[in-house]
Amino acid sequence: IVKTTCIPFCPFPLFLASAMSSSPFEIFRRNLKPAMVALTLLALISFVVLPAVQTYMQQRSAAGGRDAVVAKFGGIDLTESRVGYFTQHHYRTVQFLNELATETIKRGGTPRTAGFAYDRQNNVVQQLGINSTPDSNVSIRSLALANQAERAGFELDDTSLDSWLDAFTDGKFNDREIDARLMKSSEGTMARQHLYVQLRTHLLADLFDRRGVASLASVGQGELRSPLQQWEAFLKMRRSGTFNAYGVLVNDFVEKTNPTPSEAEIKKVYEEGKNRDSFEQSPEAGFHKRYQASFETLVGDFRAFVNEEKGKISEEQLRAEYDRRLKGGDFQIPAEDEMDLDADATKTTEAESPKTEDTKTEPDTAEAVDAKDKEMKDEAAEAETTAAEEPKAEASKTEEPKKEAPEAEEPKTEEPKTEEPKTEEPKTEAATSEDSKTETPKTEDQSSSISNAKSVRLVAFQEEGDEKATETETEEPKKEEPKKEEPKKEEPKKEEPKKEEPKKEEPKVQGFEAVKDEIAEDLAMPKASARMDAAVTEIANTMKKYFTQNSIHAGSKKEGEETTTQAAPERPDLQALAKRLGFEFKALGPLDFESVQKEDIARSNETGTQTREQGLVRGIGFPYYMFGIPGRESNVHPLLLPLRTIDDQAEKVYITWKVSEKEAYTPKLEEVREDVIKAIRFAEARKLAMAEAQKLAQQAQQDGKSLADLVPTDRKSNYFEDLGPVSAVNPFGRGGVVPGNIPELDSVGEAFMDAAFGTEIGGIGVAFNSPQRVVYLISPTNFEPSVDSLKEQFRQPFNRQIASMIPSGATKIQQGFVKSVEEKMSLQEIEK
Repeated sequence: IVKTTCIPFCPFPLFLASAMSSSPFEIFRRNLKPAMVALTLLALISFVVLPAVQTYMQQRSAAGGRDAVVAKFGGIDLTESRVGYFTQHHYRTVQFLNELATETIKRGGTPRTAGFAYDRQNNVVQQLGINSTPDSNVSIRSLALANQAERAGFELDDTSLDSWLDAFTDGKFNDREIDARLMKSSEGTMARQHLYVQLRTHLLADLFDRRGVASLASVGQGELRSPLQQWEAFLKMRRSGTFNAYGVLVNDFVEKTNPTPSEAEIKKVYEEGKNRDSFEQSPEAGFHKRYQASFETLVGDFRAFVNEEKGKISEEQLRAEYDRRLKGGDFQIPAEDEMDLDADATKTTEAESPKTEDTKTEPDTAEAVDAKDKEMKDEAAEAETTAAEEPKAEASKTEEPKKEAPEAEEPKTEEPKTEEPKTEEPKTEAATSEDSKTETPKTEDQSSSISNAKSVRLVAFQEEGDEKATETETEEPKKEEPKKEEPKKEEPKKEEPKKEEPKKEEPKVQGFEAVKDEIAEDLAMPKASARMDAAVTEIANTMKKYFTQNSIHAGSKKEGEETTTQAAPERPDLQALAKRLGFEFKALGPLDFESVQKEDIARSNETGTQTREQGLVRGIGFPYYMFGIPGRESNVHPLLLPLRTIDDQAEKVYITWKVSEKEAYTPKLEEVREDVIKAIRFAEARKLAMAEAQKLAQQAQQDGKSLADLVPTDRKSNYFEDLGPVSAVNPFGRGGVVPGNIPELDSVGEAFMDAAFGTEIGGIGVAFNSPQRVVYLISPTNFEPSVDSLKEQFRQPFNRQIASMIPSGATKIQQGFVKSVEEKMSLQEIEK
């Protein structure tokens, strides 16, 4: 019985005992081969099967059961789902290549592929070597051009792309690292084959696109130019001009156009501009409706906070702070300012002293002048007799230096005595009379001026060779030095009220009233800053809290949960919040990317955290943050998410959220019919305005009139004189140029500059401004430098190289090439 009952249950206890005695690693070791097979299959499914399935599901979901065709070329239909999927992968490819290039540089390498550019000063990747602007239109053209390149015989296999990727990473990554980074960067949506599709398409498209300028450019040297083109480009940069200009407004001729154009013309203009956005600086009419949004913003004016805090400070507090800081050594006038005050004081005293002395001692100065004239005559007479008395003069010359060296002052009084029996008796009398007259009334200023006059005469006498005259003249100031002791006693009396008193009393420190506002500013700014920071934090937290609660509430609706018991969050009253915290509430919109540029908030930027030597680096501007880049409005700021921006120049802070939005769309003809008619009439008015301007220019040439003579009396406000000097183009950044600008005129452009510098001085040129709203008559008045000088500069190779910075017609030729290719392959974009 025991055997029959125990035998069936014996295997289970034995298995349990063996399992308890074995570790998990032992089980894995025994089943190693099956486990490896299972893991390999799982990896294949994850990296190969699932991406393909996901791609198929995305295409089906994007199409929504109807995969519309958006473009056709060469017998190929591009569907909406394919273009959207390609654009998404293009965006992820650009993001991945940016990360890969940055990490390659960190590891000490440098991407060595064609077209790559890196700004090492700012640590920013500038160009990747492929198109870095993901967009549906870019995707369509890239696919079309790549198809044409393949038909022309160009191809890139996987081996070539392996080499490209190895050159891009400079050998710093192996294949496993690249695959792992790609999966992480794309969040598992892209594998190696997806990356190669993107690289192959964009590299082939770029290769085919560059055929348009292959014969216009030299490798490594930019565009090829003839010597004449180089000279013209050089003149645009180095020649400046001054002009007179008169503007003929196109708006003045709109009433003379047909108010009811034909229906065929209306439809034609509408078809040309229905998918084009309008721009203020573009002459082309656009009727496409941009993405629009409305905003609520709270504006904090730091200057208003400071002024409010300044009003709270009493006079006693300001005086107490003034006394405290005065004891600490503040408010002292700098030494430079004191020196300036002293210099001004001395100038005034020097200017005033001769005037007073001249009025008081006119007889004395007249006698002194007579004595000087007599002395000069005697000295001239003595100069004539020097030739006969050379031996005596030489003897006197040799004796005098011996006396001057050992005897400092006594020989000075004896020397004139030895010269008295000679021809210098009148000199001593004049000198004594002059000295006696100038001892009592003469000041230091007069003595210095007289000695200066004597020194001037000494130079003249030295040039004539009269050395005796120089000796007597140099001795006279030495006589006066001991006699200046008495006037020196009077000098401090005159200097004390003019120099010493301002130094001791007023100029040393600034008065209370002079620094009162400065003290109030210093006391108010910390309090104002603390108040404003606290207000900004409270406002941002309030708005962000509502955004989070509202997002959770909206998410529960999507999931189908019951929301009757869970009420929607209460929206904060921003007007009351702004009033309580000292901010200003504003409602803006609806606005689009162009109209928002006219608002003050457009000058604000997102707060940045990165710092450089130049200071804090701000983020992107408000318009780009809220509306995205034109043509890529999909990457816009979400609704009700607060954004803080700062305008440093205006000292204002903006906390803004988007309350509503409207997607971009192509309007129907009836919706924009009035705009189309306006565009037609404005185009006709341009022709009338140009004809009027050309008529005025011809009239001036025939009658010999100047531009000012042509201006009607009621249009004097449209006439401008002496504009400039300005150059046709100005350098910008590294190797770039921008058209010259004249702020007094309306958006002058390339056509204006060509007419201005292509007209001779005194002549009259005619040209539209950039948006073709005004026709300008331009009359040059001056060009600098001269053509000869410019020719000398142009002979230098460096200056000829500078001329290559200015774009020539190569861009237009390339655009024409692409357009011809599109026509050849019948590229047709179909409206959605």
